[in-house]
Amino acid sequence: MISIGDLLSASPEAMAVLDPSGRVILRSAGLRRLDPELFEEGRFFAADLDRFCGGSGKASGPLDLLRGAEAQRVLEVRRGQADWRITLSRSEPQGALAQQTAQGPGLSEAPAGFLLAPSAPTAFGTLVRFEDVTLQRRQLARLDRAARTDPLTGLGNRRALAEALAGLRATGGALATLDIVEFRLANNRLGHGFGDGLLKRFAALLRDCAGVSGLTGYRIGGDEFALLWSGDAEPRCSACLERLAAAAAPMMRRVRPEAPGDAAVLRIAETVILPGQIRDLALLLEEADCKRPGVGHPAGRLDAASGCSAA
Repeated sequence: MISIGDLLSASPEAMAVLDPSGRVILRSAGLRRLDPELFEEGRFFAADLDRFCGGSGKASGPLDLLRGAEAQRVLEVRRGQADWRITLSRSEPQGALAQQTAQGPGLSEAPAGFLLAPSAPTAFGTLVRFEDVTLQRRQLARLDRAARTDPLTGLGNRRALAEALAGLRATGGALATLDIVEFRLANNRLGHGFGDGLLKRFAALLRDCAGVSGLTGYRIGGDEFALLWSGDAEPRCSACLERLAAAAAPMMRRVRPEAPGDAAVLRIAETVILPGQIRDLALLLEEADCKRPGVGHPAGRLDAASGCSAA
């Protein structure tokens, strides 16, 4: 009859079983393939685990499980280009259950989570599992980036802006919102494909201007964009917006050929964020909408404590 020990030894998963002293009493075929020189039977697991972790000393905490009261502990480590999750789980057989298992029950009779230590069948054992979670981490990172990125332009989205805004509590800063004047004409006259292309080109301009000035650009919906900066970056922001308006003007001439050559292409509103102040993004955007001027007129500065300024 096949024992639990035989099953674990032949398992393609990377696993090891430890005795109460922390010595390896069984390692799986998967663990032998992972690193033939580590975790051999009879060796102390702690030293090899530290070598597996690159000698970082990260192994000491999880190995306290062997002496503490916890039933499970997880260690996350990076080895080379791979991310690993190492889980230590302890189980302690008692009385008749230990005897029954030691006599070799069938697999269907084996209690879930029960670990058989061949050299000490009545003492607790610790199961260690090694999982390569590199692909999982990369997928989660991609999903995380996607959740904070506008899919059309590649700029940060409203969620990313809200999170960045929360990071300004210490330094303060300002938020400038801007939209393209009469952008709807691009869709109505030249089609939504042209409108999407226009938004992409404008986003690229915004990204370049913001990067040069040490600011961060976002698309917060439709033809609405935002610039966020920390500390006192007013001169840099003004220069960035001037460059942006100058670069966007030629793009809008095809959309509004009847407009005067000096017609404004952006509507801009700015709100100050004082150090230590918690500002809600929805409220800030509402303030920006409230004070945003008429077409072709720059907005006055809106102090964080004041209401809407006149256009």
